[in-house]
Amino acid sequence: TNITFCGCSLISERYVLTTASCTAGETEFYVIFGVFDYKNIGAGSKSYSILQEIEHSGYEPRTFKNDIALLKTREPVLYTDTIKAIALPSQGINVPAGTLCWITGWGKTSENAVSSPSVLREAQVPVVSQSLCRLWLLPNVIYDVQLCAGYQAGGVGICKGDGGGPLACSTSTSTYVLQGIASFSVGCARPLKPGGYTRVSEFADWIYANTDIVRPPTTSTASSSNTKLPKNIGAFCLWLSMFYILCPYISIY
Repeated sequence: TNITFCGCSLISERYVLTTASCTAGETEFYVIFGVFDYKNIGAGSKSYSILQEIEHSGYEPRTFKNDIALLKTREPVLYTDTIKAIALPSQGINVPAGTLCWITGWGKTSENAVSSPSVLREAQVPVVSQSLCRLWLLPNVIYDVQLCAGYQAGGVGICKGDGGGPLACSTSTSTYVLQGIASFSVGCARPLKPGGYTRVSEFADWIYANTDIVRPPTTSTASSSNTKLPKNIGAFCLWLSMFYILCPYISIY
């Protein structure tokens, strides 16, 4: 069976955020939350069907511009110790270059890997300045709605199967905010080739306009009562005869 992986993040009781490059062409969706090992889905996991898919109308498959999509669950997601939402950034307030952020996913661990690991992996990568991002990724065009994260020397970053997953960055109040969505990469963690992410702070207005999520007074704070949000808040998407999203088991940053 041909299996393709993708990722996403739970942002409220009814909405999941991912990339349009993950959802394009798919019609039937299921979300499974609370997964750590997708080959051994435990009792703490919960499956939800998807009522609505909203892809950004300006998505450009060739350049990955506006690579963002929302999925609305058919029923509210029940929060538990291992299933929680992550906070959204404020519109236009970009994460500073040099900020260390967490990435999670079940993507391949090298360009030549035959398969992906079944157990969730995580790593820290620094946000790269927009000027360096554009220089290092030439001849690719990097838009303001995109950001880069990774090391100049390479070695750590996103790979095939990590698309749609989270780039979660800590704030001064120790709250974790979804600053990026894994969108594209040139190979896998090559030197001078940081991973490309959709910049969520450029789409906060779009998210609120297309959902019933209430915009908090200061969106750099969590959308739940937690001052610290779970690290493993990405999701895993599996294409078989349907489109599955397996959200990971939560640990704390």
